[in-house]
Amino acid sequence: PKQIVQYKSKRSIASRGYYEMVTWSFMSSKFAKFFNQYENLVKIDNPINSDMDVMRPSIIPNLISSIKKNQARYINNASIFEVGPQYEDYTINGQHIMATGIKYGVENQNSWNETNKNVDFYDIKSDVFSMFLMNNVPLNNLKLDKNAPDWYHPGKSCTIKIGNKVLGFMGELNPSITNIFEIKTNVCAFEIFLNNLEQFNLSSITKKSFNINSLQAVERDFAFILDQSIDSYEVIKSIKKTNKDLIKDIFIFDVYEGKNMPSGKKSIAIKIILQPLKSTFTDKEIENISSEIIKQVHKDTGGEIRK
Repeated sequence: PKQIVQYKSKRSIASRGYYEMVTWSFMSSKFAKFFNQYENLVKIDNPINSDMDVMRPSIIPNLISSIKKNQARYINNASIFEVGPQYEDYTINGQHIMATGIKYGVENQNSWNETNKNVDFYDIKSDVFSMFLMNNVPLNNLKLDKNAPDWYHPGKSCTIKIGNKVLGFMGELNPSITNIFEIKTNVCAFEIFLNNLEQFNLSSITKKSFNINSLQAVERDFAFILDQSIDSYEVIKSIKKTNKDLIKDIFIFDVYEGKNMPSGKKSIAIKIILQPLKSTFTDKEIENISSEIIKQVHKDTGGEIRK
């Protein structure tokens, strides 16, 4: 599974327009200290030179260092990645195989029919989710935790989890980091622990057969008012408890905070697609399912239907 995950991940990332790099596994401690999520840096007793005195705790600094050289050659927009190890400690288990990438500059720069925009969180999220799909990761089970390492921009980044297992991080880099590297453009990045994707690539795992259901699916929209501290993931998890067999998909299409909203509250609008199994839903059945969803969300999160 290890080789399969690396191969699939490289293919997926490259297909999204990224160029692959291969960089040194050691780096300068003056940069490494800003990217260290572990207890201590892994120091080298006899380094080649003073700028390569520790094993890298993250691949991001090596990728960032190329931006300034690229911009000097008028390459102002690029996407680059590397699949390789980063080091927590001196042990074998302390060596983590990562898929790490950065994207910087402007999207759609040479397009005549689309507006230029700086790369953002959603660009990098799309790339990461594409890689997850190729590795059979169940996207509906992912939790995007707003807490991310310090080198990411607060509010524009997240930690990706399934249950309590961390799959990686993604988002915009903290401006303090880009200032250290003297970069004058925003940079988005992702770091994925490929070791944690191996479980989804076991030979025993098979995709579900494609099921063509001739019965009419039903869409229902709900808008819940919740405390701002409640994550949207908690609402989705709560909804799934009600009628897992009948709920085909759940989409969050709006989150609102501000005017006409009680202090400390937010509104989350959700679209739920219901798929009957044996016969077309009656109005009464749809009403009962909707009531169950509302009651379950209120029980788990305290959310109320927005009126």
